Amino acid sequence: MDITGVDERSFYLFEYSDGRIASLSSGYTQSTPCEAIISGSEGYIRVPQFLAAQGFSVHKEGHETQTHSYPFSDNENSVLRYNIWQDCIKQGLLQSPILAHDESVQVMQTMDTLRSQWNLKYEDEK
Repeated sequence: MDITGVDERSFYLFEYSDGRIASLSSGYTQSTPCEAIISGSEGYIRVPQFLAAQGFSVHKEGHETQTHSYPFSDNENSVLRYNIWQDCIKQGLLQSPILAHDESVQVMQTMDTLRSQWNLKYEDEK
C-alpha cells in the first residue's frame, strides 16, 4: 500500500472446482503490459490494451492466428468518456444486462475474501 492507502500491486490465483485456474495481477508500480490472455488446451486468446481493447487475436494450435478488430475513435467510445451505467440509466434500466446485481455482489464478495487473506482493511472499516 502506498502512503495514500492505495493498493500498489496485487496478485491472485483462483482455482475452480472443475479444474480451471485463473492467474491475475494488477498494479501501478510495475512496468508490465496491460493485456488479458485466456488460455486453454487448444490455444489462447490475447486481448492487448485490455482497458481500452479494440480487438483480440485467437491463437489456435496448428492454425493461422485470427485477428478481430473493433476500432473506435476517441470521440466515440473512449475509455474516459464511455460509461455503460449512463447508457443503462438513459434506457431506464434498473440493472445492466451485461452485469446483473447478483454478479456485482459476487465480485465484491471475492474482493472482500482477497482483502481478508491479505489482512487489508481500509480506514473506514470496522
